[in-house]
Amino acid sequence: MLRSHLLTRTSLRRAVAALLGVASAGSCVGALAAADAADPFKIFVSDRYSYEDNLFRVPDSVLAGDPAAVNIQSFDDYVNRLSAGIETRVDASRQVFLLNLRFDDVRYSENDYLDYHGGSGDLKWNFDIGKRWSGLIDAHYDRQQAGFSNYELFVKDLVATQSYTGELRFKIGSRWALMGGATIGDSSHSAAVRKTSNMESELGRFGIEYQTPNNSLIALEYAYMDATFPEAEQLFNREIGFKQTVPGFRARYVFSGKTRISARGGYLKRDYTNPASGDYSGNVWNVTAYWEPRAQIYFDIEAYHELKAYTDAEADYFVATGFRVAPTWAPTTTMNFELGLTMEDQSYRAVATPFSDIGSGPGREDDVKSAALTWNYNPRDYLNVSLAYRWLDRDSNFERRRHDAEIASAQVRVSF
Repeated sequence: MLRSHLLTRTSLRRAVAALLGVASAGSCVGALAAADAADPFKIFVSDRYSYEDNLFRVPDSVLAGDPAAVNIQSFDDYVNRLSAGIETRVDASRQVFLLNLRFDDVRYSENDYLDYHGGSGDLKWNFDIGKRWSGLIDAHYDRQQAGFSNYELFVKDLVATQSYTGELRFKIGSRWALMGGATIGDSSHSAAVRKTSNMESELGRFGIEYQTPNNSLIALEYAYMDATFPEAEQLFNREIGFKQTVPGFRARYVFSGKTRISARGGYLKRDYTNPASGDYSGNVWNVTAYWEPRAQIYFDIEAYHELKAYTDAEADYFVATGFRVAPTWAPTTTMNFELGLTMEDQSYRAVATPFSDIGSGPGREDDVKSAALTWNYNPRDYLNVSLAYRWLDRDSNFERRRHDAEIASAQVRVSF
């Protein structure tokens, strides 16, 4: 049954109250820390119950006008995500192997046709060979329902992403090192109407790095990327993709154990095989900082200007200029409060494939804001309870891309 926007706001307030009750009653279920040498094997189970007042990110103009024109079973929904998995670490001499697996069973109360099974897996090998060689081999897989922020298709669309990465480092003395790496990745959509956004990519980078005794560093790098959209190429019978290069630098300066700053920057150049997409070139950069003014308070801060795309909409690229600040307060050793604030301007520059949803493509300008507050409680090493509230708002010069949403959730997690 369709609900008005006013009713969903009222439902949200009821949901927050209900979630507070759930969390209070379930204070014996918990969280899982990453496996380490002291605790190398863990099995965990978690349950997250959430409420979204605008699951499909439908614009306010549609909600206020004629909501019956949108073929949606319910604008708002309660979502239950039951997860189980393992995290393990094996140390063999100077070699470290890490395995993380998570399986999800996701159920929607109102829009049950979206129910799905998903999860993620990550296998890493950090290796050392002799005195000079070290590196990483990593395989990653993830499968989740696509979000509804980027297209007006209210269908089940499971996005599967996988990547295989290899990195190698050769030490020159105690402070210098040569490094290189490569990644092969792809993303695919289960919904037939979204398969033209399936992407395959190959990435590579190499450079030289200088590191000081206090763990500060500076590196010069060259990175390249070659991406294609195979389903779109088959449909339109021509090459569709892009090539990208980024010469640049990476740096980290450690002021103390409580203050550090990292930066990277370069000049990105992207050439599309489809002339209509429009090539791009320009400066890109990212600066992050960690600051701990007191033992119980710390800040993560980030500012950036980068070329981005959403995982579930890889064909739509935009220049993102944004700022994020995330303070955390830990009044006790078992409890903390996290606040996250993000503001991002998105200037859309290209659509890599001929497929373009309503309200996508060059000329689109979005202003995205979000705020999130999370309470975490760890009464035992094996136990975590958390409550979270998140507010999202997107303004756009494309009216059908404007929307806002509120999400409240409670989660309990236990590990063995």
